[in-house]
Amino acid sequence: MIQGIHAINQNVIYAVGNKSTPRAGIVLKSENGGQNWEEIDLPNNYNDNGWIGVKATDENHIVIHGGQGHYAVTANGGKQWVTGGPLFPKDLNSLLMMDCSTYWAACDFDTIILTENSGISWEEQPSAGTSNSFLLGIDALDRNNALVVGSSAGYPRFGKILRTTDGGKNWEVVLSAEECPVSLSHVSIAEKSM
Repeated sequence: MIQGIHAINQNVIYAVGNKSTPRAGIVLKSENGGQNWEEIDLPNNYNDNGWIGVKATDENHIVIHGGQGHYAVTANGGKQWVTGGPLFPKDLNSLLMMDCSTYWAACDFDTIILTENSGISWEEQPSAGTSNSFLLGIDALDRNNALVVGSSAGYPRFGKILRTTDGGKNWEVVLSAEECPVSLSHVSIAEKSM
């Protein structure tokens, strides 16, 4: 099952997901607009991990992220991959590349993390609001202003929206569980104002 796809341009496309056998994760790349696909074999048996998403800033800088805090990064268009994780036993549900080395990630159990060195080290940022939720989507206007959305991990179902205006030092609830009785999984900032 393909869970994430990213078209870098009209020709180069990456897709990631999971398969049942023989290994859990699959990473695919097309260089002709999706007509043909090749499977990428990541180092360190990283295709044994389930993958949730893929992001890129250009043809060279790509990040694959997924289950149990695993990720893989390339800075040369996939010729070589550097694997990372597990960061913790939480899924990296959504990842946003601000540039080639700065990424924010929304994770299970109210976890927000940031790297400013392509994943060499990560900083956990304080979440806010009702706990026991999966943070499933993240988008940012710039390095200071971002939104995160999530869904309850159990019943009853609820969603929440968090916002930062200081680069993640503080996150505040903009829409609480009491105000949002549905799960939220994606967020996109449409205008240049927050």
